[in-house]
Amino acid sequence: MRDDIVFYIKMFPLTSIHPEAYGKSAAVLCQEDNAKALALLDDIFDKKPIPAPTCKTTGVDDSIRTGRSLGISSTPTLIFQNGKVASGALKANELVARATEK
Repeated sequence: MRDDIVFYIKMFPLTSIHPEAYGKSAAVLCQEDNAKALALLDDIFDKKPIPAPTCKTTGVDDSIRTGRSLGISSTPTLIFQNGKVASGALKANELVARATEK
């Protein structure tokens, strides 16, 4: 466990290849309890059924708009504090190295 690295997760559903991703993203954002939202994310990655969103939110659209304005077109995409961007998954040790470099 580290206390010097923080993750901000933004929903950026790639609906052209995952048609149900938008609704699943909204369902996560509708969760008021962070632990439940993270559990839903785990369920999504495990390909488990996800309940329909329980609220109306513009959060998914806002994230898509912001991502596109930053040139993001794939997931995962990581933006580090120093402004560097990495597309694709990283191994934990590489992620830590990049997150802590100045």
